[in-house]
Amino acid sequence: MASAAAARSTAAVAARAAAARHVASGTGRSSPLFPRRGFAAVTTTTTLPAAWTRPLPSHAAAAPMPSATRLDLASEEAMWALYERWCAFYGVKRSRDDMLRRFGAFKEMARRIHEFNKSGASYTMKLGERADLTAEERDRFYRSNSF
Repeated sequence: MASAAAARSTAAVAARAAAARHVASGTGRSSPLFPRRGFAAVTTTTTLPAAWTRPLPSHAAAAPMPSATRLDLASEEAMWALYERWCAFYGVKRSRDDMLRRFGAFKEMARRIHEFNKSGASYTMKLGERADLTAEERDRFYRSNSF
């Protein structure tokens, strides 16, 4: 009987080891994309859908657009330099006359965002893609894209 018990014990140990190898291999109730915690994922090549692999926008790889600082708001020249950096960051191409026309709206938006960020709120704002829209353009944009 001792040998029968030893055989059952050896078989149980072997079965547990096989089960552990099965789970650790990633083939048992887990997938390569979502492996179980504590176990290594299977190193197979998975083909991703094309929508998951589309290229990032040109400004996504670059450093984020910095928000307006106290120094940027100190003078008209510094504010104009910030406006030119903003245009370059977002790839905005405007004529000199159009830039001059929109510069006032941009200055007001930059000042408003700077004051909000100084307020100590739980989040911060940044100069986004529509920072130089005039009041009429902003109204038209948000009316046409109502939520």
